[in-house]
Amino acid sequence: MRTRTRTIGLGIALTALVVSGCGTSDEGEPEPSRPQSFSATQVCGGSVVLPSSAKALERLTGAVSFVPGKEKQELGIPASAQVLEDAYKAGYKVRDMPGAYCVIRGDVPSAKRYSTVKLEFTAYSEKADLPDYAKGRLEHGKGTMTGLYGSRTSISFDCVSSRVGSTPAIPLRVNGRITAFADPEPPHAAEDRMLILHTASLSLAKELGCRNNGGLPDAVSGLPEPLPPLDRDASPSPSR
Repeated sequence: MRTRTRTIGLGIALTALVVSGCGTSDEGEPEPSRPQSFSATQVCGGSVVLPSSAKALERLTGAVSFVPGKEKQELGIPASAQVLEDAYKAGYKVRDMPGAYCVIRGDVPSAKRYSTVKLEFTAYSEKADLPDYAKGRLEHGKGTMTGLYGSRTSISFDCVSSRVGSTPAIPLRVNGRITAFADPEPPHAAEDRMLILHTASLSLAKELGCRNNGGLPDAVSGLPEPLPPLDRDASPSPSR
């Protein structure tokens, strides 16, 4: 296996591509055999998409099985937690630290819908060397918050963890984002995005050892209401 590189942006990205038009080549030659396919709960190390959110991913992509993309996919929740821990420990350079991601492709050769789903997590802390213009954004706020901006859904929470070394005064700020581009967009896409992101965020909080799971509720229904889109750069208020 190739050595895992760390040249990617800070966070985790989950991308599902549903591709149409498969068959034989223009020359009439049969296509090469496909790689082994996996279920939604087996992708990205088998720890990012849980049974409770697998159907949501399938609805977003129109796929029930997936094949590896060109990029590495083995980085699941445990490796992602390490990425965020390392970022926090980088102090004021937290925003410059690399991260990890995985890419999967929906194994649906006859699909009529093209869909890309990107899931990522980034780290922030009060130690960051942050420009003034960015200090009011949701990602740099306090408490558990959510955002819904078009095809993107966000969840941010604070993690106080002895493993990470984060404290109540300077917690690890974990920012999760899921973006889905689909044509046409499936029904209930916003709800499905929030469900996938919440279950992944909760798994990450537990892996990091965040006190009180970072304030995340056990069920997606317990999350605070999303901030209004026009206020996404305004100073946010802590969640309930």
